[in-house]
Amino acid sequence: GFTIIDGYADFGGAIECDGASPTINNCVFENNAAELDGGAIDIFYGSPQITDCVFRGNMATGYGDSVGGGIECYKGTPTIKNCLFVDNSVSRHGGAIDLYDSNATITNCTVVGNNALAGTGGIYASDLSTPTITNSIFRDNAGDLSYVIATVTYSCIESGDPGVGNITDDPMFREGLEGDYYLSQIDAGQLVDSPCINVIAGSAMDFTDGVYTTKTNNDDDADDDDMGYHYRNNDPVPMFALITQVDGVGGTIDPPHAAPGNGYVQFSDIELTATVADDSYRLDAWSGTNDDARTEPNNVVTMTTDPNTVKVSFVKKTTYALTTEVVGGVGGDIDPNAIPESRSYYEGEVAEVTAIPNSGYVVKNWDIDGANQGHSDPNLFVTMDSPKHVKVEFIYGANTRRLTTRVIGGNGTVEPERRSDHAFGSVVEVVAHPDNGFQVKSWKIDGVDAGHTNPNHFVTMDSGKIVTVEFGQPLTGWLETYVIDVGNGANGTITPLSGVISTFIGDVTTVTANPAAGYHVRMWNTSDFPGVDIPPVTGNTITVTMQAFGTYVGVEFARDSLPTGTIEIRDRNSGAVTQAASAITIQAAINAAIADTANFDFVNTFPEIVVAPGLYQGPGNRDLDLRGFPMDVTGELGPDLTIIDCQTAGRGFVFSDGSFNNGISPEWKIEGFTIINGHVEASSGFDYGGAILFDGTTSHFEFSMGEVVDCIFQNNFATDGGGAIACLSIDYPVDDPNEVHTVLIDLPRPTIRIHDCKISNNTTNGDGGGIYTDLSSPVISSTEIGSVTTMGNNATGSGPGFGHGGGIYCQNGRTATQADQDDFNGVNYDPPIVSMPEIVNCLITNNIATHMGGGIYAVDCAPYINMSTIAFNNGLSQFDGIRVDYFDDSEPIMNSIVWHPGNDTISDDLFNIDAEFSCIEDGDGGNGNIAANPGFLAGPLGNYYLSQAGASVNGGQGVPAFNVVSAIYNLGSLLTTDSVNAFPDTGNMDMGYHYSAITKTRVVFLTLNTSADGSLQFGSGGITYGVIPPSSQAVFPVVLQTPSASAWFNLLAIPDAGHRVANWIGTNNDILLGNLNSVTVTGDPTIINNVWVNFELLVPRTLYYPQNSKYNTLQDAIDDAKDGDEIEIAIGKHAVQYDPTQRDLGYVVTGKDITIRSAKPDNQYYIDNTII
Repeated sequence: GFTIIDGYADFGGAIECDGASPTINNCVFENNAAELDGGAIDIFYGSPQITDCVFRGNMATGYGDSVGGGIECYKGTPTIKNCLFVDNSVSRHGGAIDLYDSNATITNCTVVGNNALAGTGGIYASDLSTPTITNSIFRDNAGDLSYVIATVTYSCIESGDPGVGNITDDPMFREGLEGDYYLSQIDAGQLVDSPCINVIAGSAMDFTDGVYTTKTNNDDDADDDDMGYHYRNNDPVPMFALITQVDGVGGTIDPPHAAPGNGYVQFSDIELTATVADDSYRLDAWSGTNDDARTEPNNVVTMTTDPNTVKVSFVKKTTYALTTEVVGGVGGDIDPNAIPESRSYYEGEVAEVTAIPNSGYVVKNWDIDGANQGHSDPNLFVTMDSPKHVKVEFIYGANTRRLTTRVIGGNGTVEPERRSDHAFGSVVEVVAHPDNGFQVKSWKIDGVDAGHTNPNHFVTMDSGKIVTVEFGQPLTGWLETYVIDVGNGANGTITPLSGVISTFIGDVTTVTANPAAGYHVRMWNTSDFPGVDIPPVTGNTITVTMQAFGTYVGVEFARDSLPTGTIEIRDRNSGAVTQAASAITIQAAINAAIADTANFDFVNTFPEIVVAPGLYQGPGNRDLDLRGFPMDVTGELGPDLTIIDCQTAGRGFVFSDGSFNNGISPEWKIEGFTIINGHVEASSGFDYGGAILFDGTTSHFEFSMGEVVDCIFQNNFATDGGGAIACLSIDYPVDDPNEVHTVLIDLPRPTIRIHDCKISNNTTNGDGGGIYTDLSSPVISSTEIGSVTTMGNNATGSGPGFGHGGGIYCQNGRTATQADQDDFNGVNYDPPIVSMPEIVNCLITNNIATHMGGGIYAVDCAPYINMSTIAFNNGLSQFDGIRVDYFDDSEPIMNSIVWHPGNDTISDDLFNIDAEFSCIEDGDGGNGNIAANPGFLAGPLGNYYLSQAGASVNGGQGVPAFNVVSAIYNLGSLLTTDSVNAFPDTGNMDMGYHYSAITKTRVVFLTLNTSADGSLQFGSGGITYGVIPPSSQAVFPVVLQTPSASAWFNLLAIPDAGHRVANWIGTNNDILLGNLNSVTVTGDPTIINNVWVNFELLVPRTLYYPQNSKYNTLQDAIDDAKDGDEIEIAIGKHAVQYDPTQRDLGYVVTGKDITIRSAKPDNQYYIDNTII
């Protein structure tokens, strides 16, 4: 027997049942609120009996995740009988009732107009809840019932849920003494019975005590139970007087009740009938009825006032004149023929006019008061709502021309439709009527474009004509255009630049590429074919279909090349062509350059042999010899396109003592070739280097500053050693005994550099499946030796002393002993020679040695290893990583990873060599060493990038060490182990192999989503790219030109009227609840660039500060507020939290429509004492 209003709590704004089961009868709960769950009542492990209660306007709206606007029940078994739930709301589930793992019994309840953002405005039963719902009514909720398992019977459910006796009809609510949810019943004076009455006998409710009713006359529900809430009131309903009157003359009203009127029960309906005296009158107006705007003779009045006076008035009908005319007076007659006399009709009367053509004539057109009627039927029907003048025009059949009209593709209509005949020479207006959102895209007359997009087109009928109109959706859309940079510059431009294009959805736009001099279009990327490289087919242009969002075109340029299979000679310094391209062999070009003394003196001027893309085979294209002259031999477009196939008949290149007898210290370079199928076997018992041999065994001549750069070596074979490359005695010995003790630092730098090469699937029957060195110190840098899978190099030797070094084999480095120094003048002196291959930033993987050293094997020499990854190699006998024999002075390997040998039972990562600042799986000791998994990851250039969260990242030596190593070996600074963003290694050195950080332009996609009830505008730099309508998704391309690039976009939410932002997802600040936000797009594939903005009904809340403990500052309350909310500040002094480094603007409100006020803003006391 209570009314509880304006309650507020975390749980249960009016009542919280915490493990309790009270009986709650005949109460009204109105405008209560819960910050969390249960706007009016919260039930926590309880079984209350709730009967005869009204729940109106309660809500649970906190945190966007609240449940139970009226009642929330958590693991309880409540009984809810004869209750009314109206206009309750919640931020998530169960606008009226939410049940969680609860078995509720719900009987004779009416649930109307409740709301939940998740679309569960009525009753929501989740998890293991199994409610039983009987004899109830659900209407106008944002979702009636949502459940997994429930029994719902004999109920009226607008959403049509199944169950015995359930219906979906309108319950026909009526106003009564106690409220608005009585049911229409003839017994109570209404005109029809609600479908919800007398539906079942013997329900759980007892309505026979004369107290409960659904009838507006308060008669009790004594027969079969009615559905829904029953009011408790058996007070007699008063009688109200009905007076009916005719205002003036012209007709009668039934029933005729003169003052003081006849009595009817309050809320009953009375049918009324107005009858005109004769045809000269019409009904003018009703007053005092349920529908005073009605112009029909029947009406209804509901008895809600006492007395109720109903009036009806009649007026004389107006008469209008109809005149008719035959244009020109020829071709036929017209009926009625009302010229010069007119014929009169009452207002609203429909007059039929008939055309009677003479022989040979047909109706051309009808006209009413100057308006063309657009048809040529013989009959015309005219509604006489004003004076009318009708004209008919006849034409002779032999002088007509046929007009055919068509709409191409739909989305509108055209008038006249289809086919019509018109007089020869006449001008016909054709009118286009586009559907909503469309406009005229083009007119065509007999297939020829009319050149305009006006909605009207005029056709001269000098012949039969076919007129077509096409409609389109106008588009002001964004076109993203960009040049793909693969690491060597843009080399051209693209037009138009990115920007707004005004056109139609589905139209094509032409994009033009503008290559720089010496370049051409290699391929296109477009939104028409996402992810597909499109070769150029129409020169430098391409077309793209315009979409509402996400239209893009990218172009990549490539350098122009020589004709396939030709060779050109150029000056290495100036690039000037000295011998035009011709189809000669590579050796012939080398010989021609050596003979060209007019252009090359080999002291200041040097040749470059430029080899066009192609496959080079046969004599003159293998066993190539530079003959000791400094020059470059270059594959013009790189190794993928320039292939030397030795056809198992020799090597690719050979450098020998005999080549360097001209006294010149050569500086040469081999660059940009793939060398395959090199084969040297059993020719002289000295068969090394299947693809390239450097042979200084006779004179130890120094191959000064020679380079092999950007080459690929595959499927080559050498019997004795070096399946791909062999370096034999290519350093000078030290011939001065006084230099013995400083030999390790005073020797010349190594003479051969192998850089940025890929060496895989090469084989030897001796040692060094990939590279073999003997008394040599080549620099091997940024080179991949082996494979990411199983196609490494193989040292397959089976005899004694063979089968070592699947990747690299090196041997024979001597230092002078004291005895050597003492015998300097004697015959026993051996000059000291260092064999110290320098292996820097190399990837050595999946190589096999049948004996020892699957990765690297060194005997009697000192390899220098830094910044390298040696992994997954296999020494079938033992020692899969690195083995050094008979040499105790090796420098430790540095900043490297030695991991996962292939033969776990007899393997060892390192043998007889130390390591520092390296990751060694076997856990070898050493300064800075670790044994943690390096976390190899696949990336754009290979499978040995590093997890940036692993210990190998920044685990090497400090920044200076990286800079020094990079500078000495000319590695460049753009090196990375980061597979995601390709950020260059700039901190402490990362361990292991580093890939190039130069990557091609990346296109990533930003997906923008809107829920119902609002739109989203997005743009950047003051430019708006588009507006996404409600319940839509748009995909927008974002071009990132560098690995670490990002793009920032403004977001503006535009809620529909009566709505606001519910939440943001995927933005820079998802906790914002206002209309403004932003998003930053990067190329990180682990980040999904997917933004959502969700809208909700604007249900204003009042947030209390500092009473609500969740708000530490007023700013917290402001941040939590949404559009339409109020923040009420209690009396007191509230100090701004001043932070000069963060915020010096006081309290900040951004993009929100909120009210901040004192508790009583109209009360001077509150104004004076609420202080900020």
